[in-house]
Amino acid sequence: MGGLPAADHITVLIMENQNYLAVANAGSSYVVSALKPMSAWFDQAYAVAHKSQPDYFALFAGTTEGLSGGGQATDACRPPGAPYQGDIAATAIASGLTFAAYVEDKIPGNACDYPKNDPAGTPYQVNRHTPWVNFSDVPASAIHEWPIQTVPDLSANITFLIPNQMDNSHDSSLAFGDSYLAAVVPGIVAYDASHNGLLVLLWDEAESDNTNGGGRVAVLLTGPMVSPAAYAQKIDDYSVLRTIEDMKHLPHLGLTGGTLPITGIWH
Repeated sequence: MGGLPAADHITVLIMENQNYLAVANAGSSYVVSALKPMSAWFDQAYAVAHKSQPDYFALFAGTTEGLSGGGQATDACRPPGAPYQGDIAATAIASGLTFAAYVEDKIPGNACDYPKNDPAGTPYQVNRHTPWVNFSDVPASAIHEWPIQTVPDLSANITFLIPNQMDNSHDSSLAFGDSYLAAVVPGIVAYDASHNGLLVLLWDEAESDNTNGGGRVAVLLTGPMVSPAAYAQKIDDYSVLRTIEDMKHLPHLGLTGGTLPITGIWH
C-alpha cells in the first residue's frame, strides 16, 4: 500500500446533488449493494463549492476560476471566447496521451443549454456540467455525444462522462440515478478489468450541506488496482484531480500542486 499504481485508462463519472448519507444509507441500491463491495469508498469526501460549475472546474482544471459562493455566476453560460486555459485535457494531449469527454444530450454549437426540457421542465443538459466549453485549449474533436445509458468508448487515457439531468439524479431522484448507474457501470467495470482501467464515481456536491465548501459527498474508486474497503482519509475534488495527474505523470494544475494524491487504497 502507499504509492500510486499505473492505470491505462481513467474514467471520471459525475453524478449530481446528493448528500453523502442519502447515498450511503440506500442499502438496497446498486451503488451500495453491488459497487461498494468492489470499491474504495470514502467516508470523508467533500465537494469544494456550491453550485455545480466551480466543482466541475476544480475536477477539470484544479481551480474554481473564482466561481464560488452561490449565485448566477456559478451557473453561468460559457463566456465569449472560452477565456480559460490549463486543464487536464490540454495537459494530457500535450504529454502524448488521449482525452475524451462523452456527454448525454450534448449541447449544440454555442448554446448555453440543451434545447429540449426533461420531465422536470429544465434542460436535459447544461453548460455548467461541461467545463471544457469554457477552455480554449480543448479541441472540439475530444468532445462526443454519448448515446443515452450506453457504455461509451473508454479507450482514451482519460475520459470524463457527463450524464444528462435525469440520469445524474439532478432532475429525478437518487433511485432514478441509481438505476442509471446499474445500467451503465457494470460495462465500465468489465472494460476496466480487462484494460487496467480505473473508474472514479463521484457526486458533484451535497444537496443540503456546506461543509468544506460543497458538502460531504459519496466518492468511489473501482478498478483492478484498488483494494476494496471503506477509507477515512479526507479527500476533495483537488485530491481526485491530483491523483489522476500523478497516475498519468502529468503536471499539477491550479491548487492540485498543494494537495496530496489519494494513497493507501491500492494493491
